[in-house]
Amino acid sequence: MNIGIIGFGYTGKQHARALRKIQGVSIGGVVETDPERRSEIEAVSHENYQSLLADPSIEAVTVCLPHDLHEEVVTAALEAGKHVLVEKPLAMSTEGGEQLCRLQNGSPGVSGSHLPVGTI
Repeated sequence: MNIGIIGFGYTGKQHARALRKIQGVSIGGVVETDPERRSEIEAVSHENYQSLLADPSIEAVTVCLPHDLHEEVVTAALEAGKHVLVEKPLAMSTEGGEQLCRLQNGSPGVSGSHLPVGTI
């Protein structure tokens, strides 16, 4: 599985470290806006999440951003047909979380699957 990491701060780096240990998983791209942090990335570096989500080789993303950005980025990822792992909270409101769950159930990349939307 080819996974993208959106956000390469502390949490993104921890996710990268864990993903590198999983057989059959590769980090296909990382989104980071800070040029200094981008220089630390061994994978393809993207300046914005839209660029990463447009990459057809990316099958899933892990969202490692400030909480107030989760809903926007998870929405875009689901609409792009990607599987999503997102740190809690899923959204900043119950309504936002419910909307993401509805979107996941109809997402082209994951519709028909039994993968739950969840947080870690």
